[in-house]
Amino acid sequence: MLEGPETTLADQRQNAIHFQPQRRAPVCFRHAPQFVTESSFFGAQCILQTYKSRNRPNALQLRRSLREFKAVDDGLVRHTGPNGIIPKNLCQNKAMPSPRQVVLASTSKYRRGLLERLGFPFECANPQVAEAPLPGEATAATALRLAVAKARAVAVRFPEALLIGADQVASCEGARLDKPGNHENAARQLALVSGKTALFDTAVALLDGRSGKLAVRAVPCRVTFRRLGTEQIERYLRLEQPYDCAGSAKVEGLGIALIARIDTEDPTSLIGLPLIALSELLRGAGLDVLG
Repeated sequence: MLEGPETTLADQRQNAIHFQPQRRAPVCFRHAPQFVTESSFFGAQCILQTYKSRNRPNALQLRRSLREFKAVDDGLVRHTGPNGIIPKNLCQNKAMPSPRQVVLASTSKYRRGLLERLGFPFECANPQVAEAPLPGEATAATALRLAVAKARAVAVRFPEALLIGADQVASCEGARLDKPGNHENAARQLALVSGKTALFDTAVALLDGRSGKLAVRAVPCRVTFRRLGTEQIERYLRLEQPYDCAGSAKVEGLGIALIARIDTEDPTSLIGLPLIALSELLRGAGLDVLG
């Protein structure tokens, strides 16, 4: 009776020793068919999206050149710099306000060349002001009046700008020395000033078109000429032809050889625009040329 159970127990122990559980596939392999299916689906989607993106027209391709770029994106505007375009409504540095527009009320190449020395951008405008002196008007008064008139004349066109007007009146022993215009007049002027001192009254005016504030400055300059012979005068005039200069001598050129002495607080005043005085006026208006 005891043999049956013992045999059964021995068989159970033998079976336990040689028991081979049913192997199950790893999780990754059990889900492999689903994974392959999903990967194939997403791969197809990616290929489809790439194809669509490749065939979608780019915003830049809608136009042929930068000239037409503004129609594509109105947030960009044309610019003269090397990049061709700049964003509209740029953020401004509050510590450094954008520079004011500056306008020189003159068509003189000499005044334009002087103002360029200060290194900031500006525009030139023709003031179209009659420069004839008033009866009995002193030379310095004429220069001041015309400098202001020139600045005011262009203010209508540039109401937000800083406007610079300048004028110069030259005289020698009561005789006014205007621009000679031709060789004969220039020869007469140089013969008149030979060995004498001529007075050059130069005035500069700065008008703030925005506020209406006006500042003026007059700078006198006394020029003593050497004694000049007729041959020297003729030779100089043939070489330099200073027919557009009051006094018939270009001090910034060969004309300096005609001069024995210059007395002034601002050497550039003799050329037509006193930069020392103008720099001070600009600083008073909030434009420091040195930043």
